[in-house]
Amino acid sequence: MRAAALLVGILSLAMMSLAGAQTIYKWVDAEGITNYGSQPPPGVNAERTATKLHGANRQALQTRINNSAEQYTADTARRQENKAEDAKNKVRSKEEQALRSENCEKAKTRKVKYNISRRLYRELENGERDYLTDDELDQERANAQKLVNEWCD
Repeated sequence: MRAAALLVGILSLAMMSLAGAQTIYKWVDAEGITNYGSQPPPGVNAERTATKLHGANRQALQTRINNSAEQYTADTARRQENKAEDAKNKVRSKEEQALRSENCEKAKTRKVKYNISRRLYRELENGERDYLTDDELDQERANAQKLVNEWCD
């Protein structure tokens, strides 16, 4: 009889300890950080572990687990926003580089044209030509060189 009561007591304790067990998921994010939570994020390979809660405040622990999952979600969203911003910056950089390259070629062509020309003119509104003086021509050549220096690396 004592053995049966002892066996019932041991089984009761075992059942109580199982009742205190909770399933926790463990996963590693893209940055190599190990995370724990009650629910793994979608699309993440998570390892299921059983955690026994001995004398712990279960509500506080659950709150911490939920906060960890929310933090992971927020961090994932932030990383995705950063990737999107980086992609936009790459596009802008390529567009700026293309513009610089185009303006560099135009500036070089203008410089060569101004340096080999003996006479340059501005076209007036009425269609007539106003030829540049030697000083104006030197100034235009200097401006052309300045544009080459500005747009070309």
